[in-house]
Amino acid sequence: MESESYPSADQTINKTAARRLYRLTPEDLDGLSTKIVEKVATIKGRKEIVLMTLYNEREVERRAWTRHGSPDAFEAYLTKLKTRYHANAKTKDKPFPLPFPYNHLACPHDPRIAALPRPPPLVDPDDAWCLTPALVRLRPRFAPWLWRACNTRLDAVGASAYTFERHGLSYAQREAALKRAVEDLVPVYPARPDGGLPSSPSVEMLREVLRGAPRSAGDEDLEVHEQFDGDVTYYWGDAYTARLFEALVGVIEEHGLGAEGWETVRWEVYDKYCDCFSGITYDEREVQWHDHAFAWLCGRLDHASDVLSTRRCEYSEAGRRYNDMLPQLSIGHGVLL
Repeated sequence: MESESYPSADQTINKTAARRLYRLTPEDLDGLSTKIVEKVATIKGRKEIVLMTLYNEREVERRAWTRHGSPDAFEAYLTKLKTRYHANAKTKDKPFPLPFPYNHLACPHDPRIAALPRPPPLVDPDDAWCLTPALVRLRPRFAPWLWRACNTRLDAVGASAYTFERHGLSYAQREAALKRAVEDLVPVYPARPDGGLPSSPSVEMLREVLRGAPRSAGDEDLEVHEQFDGDVTYYWGDAYTARLFEALVGVIEEHGLGAEGWETVRWEVYDKYCDCFSGITYDEREVQWHDHAFAWLCGRLDHASDVLSTRRCEYSEAGRRYNDMLPQLSIGHGVLL
């Protein structure tokens, strides 16, 4: 081996890995430069922020060289340990832990190289998006459904074969997007119920209407709006929304506006609109969020005459009646429509 260090000048390694991979004692690490950083670790199935001591890996490697007398002597030592490791019946089928710069000591076709342990399973799969300490801190500020919806949308942004960080966007871009979501989205949504309403004549009528919701360009009762930039947006047409408003009025008349009625059932309409078209979207160039289905969660809309609103109440008698029955809610004046 040549007497030069493979790790780059800024390459770091944590204390546990430095001791385990370079076969050093705590005393061997004394005097090396360190820095304390926050990292995300999976502890008992949950993502948590931990403090980690990092060393400069080039300094660690040279300390190992010094301990063994030379670079070649250190490599010979690793080779001897590897031979002994694979001669042991308990470890012969396990990968031998090596520092990354010394992976050439492992046979490239050795199946033990691929036998690395899988990361521990997560108690909550939504923790998979907690990739940095900042993201761990952001998560509690979101309702679970909103955290899932935002991150699922971000997964699809910028995804390409040339993106090397997980989920398309870089970690810094994901942090920026979710910080913006805390400002733009988190404050405006009403509390989401844990489940739907029990069956009743009016609720089943509404669900039957929702099952027939138009969703593709060839469906009837679908309206198309072409914007100046050429983008095409689809909306539920007036004939369909008239039937939908009639069904919603029926739910309000039978169950009222509270949690036993409209406050809960509006989420079924919201989810159906998201399923048919789109709900939450993100513009990475403007760092801005939109929710095209948000109007279905709002109370009375004073701007119901806006032709671009996805909840176009004024175009049918049932729509106007539905709008007039709703409470005036502050979220009804949001910027997400």
